[in-house]
Amino acid sequence: MKYWLFMLKPDTYEIAKEHQVVGFRNGVEKRLAEIRQGDPFVIYLSRKRLFVNAGTVDGPNYIDDSPIFGEKPRYSNRVRIHLRGKDQTVDASEGLWSIEALHSKKAFPWAILITKGSFVEITQSNFDWITGQFE
Repeated sequence: MKYWLFMLKPDTYEIAKEHQVVGFRNGVEKRLAEIRQGDPFVIYLSRKRLFVNAGTVDGPNYIDDSPIFGEKPRYSNRVRIHLRGKDQTVDASEGLWSIEALHSKKAFPWAILITKGSFVEITQSNFDWITGQFE
């Protein structure tokens, strides 16, 4: 089992909640194959700088061009999810810096997330620390 941090924009998070699916851009298929059913994840909401929810992967990744994320086909690399519960508002502006996978002397943590396709594997201790902040 691996633990993940998914970065979503506010509008795509609302769609993810409605459809119980997250989508990622093209070009991440090889890395996306590492995500398995049952893997836990935390969602970081960009632009708001918040950890907002956690859950588990609810199926294998797949390709789907249906326009649930907007008119243009985007985020066609998808993963079904099951969210734990209600939205949270945990300030992540400092918390991102403590995640080992995002350590760099040359880039901000959110910039690393962007270059990694908006998802990154995190340690169980990072996952436990973040979800321990939730109500």
